[in-house]
Amino acid sequence: MKRSSSAAALAAVAAAVVLGACGSGTDASSQQREQARVTPVERVDLNKPPRELTCAEVNDPTTFNPLIARVAATLARGIELNATVTQIKARIQYALLEICKKASDPEHRPALDAAEAVRRGKYVTELG
Repeated sequence: MKRSSSAAALAAVAAAVVLGACGSGTDASSQQREQARVTPVERVDLNKPPRELTCAEVNDPTTFNPLIARVAATLARGIELNATVTQIKARIQYALLEICKKASDPEHRPALDAAEAVRRGKYVTELG
C-alpha cells in the first residue's frame, strides 16, 4: 500500500506542476488572446476626417465597410451630379478602390482625388 500512496503523491505533484505551468491567465499569450477579441473595426477611428483616409485602410478588408461608407457619405454631400446620393457614394467607393490599386504608397490619401474624379465623371458604377 505504501507504493500506491507514493504513486498518488507523485501524481498530485505532477498535476500541480502542470497546472502551475498553465499560469494564472496573465501571460503574454493570454494578453494576445484578449487583444484578438477586439475586432478590427473597433480599432478604426471612424471619426477621423475623410482626408486622412489612407490606401492601407482602403485595402484592408476588415476596415473597409464602415470606414469607407462613412468617408463616401461625407464626400458625397459636397458633390452635385445628376445622380442619387447612393449612386454618388458607390462611385466614390469605386474611385477609392481604383485609386488605391494604382497607388504605390500605402499611406497615400485618396479621398480628395476620388471626390474630384467622381465630379469629373471618371468613375461610374452600374448603380449609375
